[in-house]
Amino acid sequence: MKAAKNDDADIDTEFWDKQVLVLWKDDFHFRVRWTSFCSAKQHEPCFVVCSFLLRWWWRNVRRSFCRFMRQEFSIQWWLCPCSVELAREWDANITAGWDCIVRTMKASWWDWDPGSRLFFWRWPEESRKRARDGHPIFVDQHLLPAYTVRQPPEPDNVIRQQVHDKSEKFRA
Repeated sequence: MKAAKNDDADIDTEFWDKQVLVLWKDDFHFRVRWTSFCSAKQHEPCFVVCSFLLRWWWRNVRRSFCRFMRQEFSIQWWLCPCSVELAREWDANITAGWDCIVRTMKASWWDWDPGSRLFFWRWPEESRKRARDGHPIFVDQHLLPAYTVRQPPEPDNVIRQQVHDKSEKFRA
């Protein structure tokens, strides 16, 4: 038996819904409310709970970023500072913070659908800038091979498309 799952396979949420039912297996009224809720909302209650918790998390991420900006710049942090150096930092923080918030809001309960990014404002002060801007990569050009041979293309079109789809997820 293979212990791997397909990359694009859906998460089996039925297990989580059954676990909730086990907690109240002897409560007849709960089962009645559960089935009526599921038929009215067209979703399992665990899906609704996950949706609520996701919105709560999005709000907390946004609030923590706003709190960080207030501490760094002022009460009116959304206004660009007059100083050129402060304006550069402010702009970098706003751009990176907005990217973090957008990625958070597009994430699902089980996956970072648009990709993830570090919440740089939650890092220690000495590491924030590197977490925001990334670590510079130093490559010694003369140590790289001078000639590389391309890998031959996959002859099977189906496998080639599957490899492309899998690698495109990470490239995006």
